[in-house]
Amino acid sequence: MYDFLKSGKFSDFKITCRGEEWKVHKVILCSQSEYFARACEADFKEKAAAGIDLTSDPLQLVEQMLKFLYTGDYEVPALNQPHNTESAQPFNSVPTLFERTSATDAKLKQENEDGVSDLPQLVTTLQDLDFNCEPTVAVSKWHVAMYTMADKYLIDKLKDAAAQKFQASLPAEWKTKHWCLVDDISKNVPSSSILLDMILELWLTQSTKLLDDKRFCEILSSFPDLELRLYRQHIPQVHAELAALRPKVAEVKQLRSVKENMKTQFKARIKSLERHEKCRSCRLVFNTYVEECVEGADNIDMMLRCYSCSTRHF
Repeated sequence: MYDFLKSGKFSDFKITCRGEEWKVHKVILCSQSEYFARACEADFKEKAAAGIDLTSDPLQLVEQMLKFLYTGDYEVPALNQPHNTESAQPFNSVPTLFERTSATDAKLKQENEDGVSDLPQLVTTLQDLDFNCEPTVAVSKWHVAMYTMADKYLIDKLKDAAAQKFQASLPAEWKTKHWCLVDDISKNVPSSSILLDMILELWLTQSTKLLDDKRFCEILSSFPDLELRLYRQHIPQVHAELAALRPKVAEVKQLRSVKENMKTQFKARIKSLERHEKCRSCRLVFNTYVEECVEGADNIDMMLRCYSCSTRHF
């Protein structure tokens, strides 16, 4: 199916974005996207023109959204640019992944003037897309952006795929550099908490450590809804951890009791040794050694035994 997107063969619809054009197929788009189904079925100007302009969205996201509709997957372009202001590539300069028919600037301008859409925008356009960050974080941000596109154009399969890829890209340990993900989700995907749920799940695996971090708590306070959710789930988790520790605490108390009992018995044996100068049996000079009793023998754990005749001295 991807070959049909690249060649435009048998196309019956057109997608344009920022000077680029794709010849697409309604059956592919409309069967997976309620947004495009509305555009093709209802009495919108897009239907009359057999096309729609998506210039409000970043070019590379539109490209990858179409790729997903035709292949069931999308790619992450080269986002691992050096993260400094001077050398990092701007978002709209990320290389495209296949050739398309280019529309001239004049044609694009005319299409924008003549084809103002009556089709309602389902969410706001993507805000503050900035991939000038560490490569691993940029990849996660890309999946957030793809999820936002799926949310906007009502493509459920793309939402599921982007959410899975986002979760797989999350780090094992949360650090300050990852807060931009929460910011992107909060700004661009207000209608869904799935991605935030995944971040919250990660936090809960290290919540005690994170909540001891002053900087983490300061940033978290700027997201009050998320902060409340974290505390609500953290408290029962702490209670569960404490409940799991109770048997161990009881065991420690028991061991301490045994230790104190042994100390008491040992002190008693020492005092007994001090009271005797000779063995009560052989009458030789008292010289004993400590011996452990058989369990249950008058509840005595230790005794003194004469080296010479082996007489027991409790």
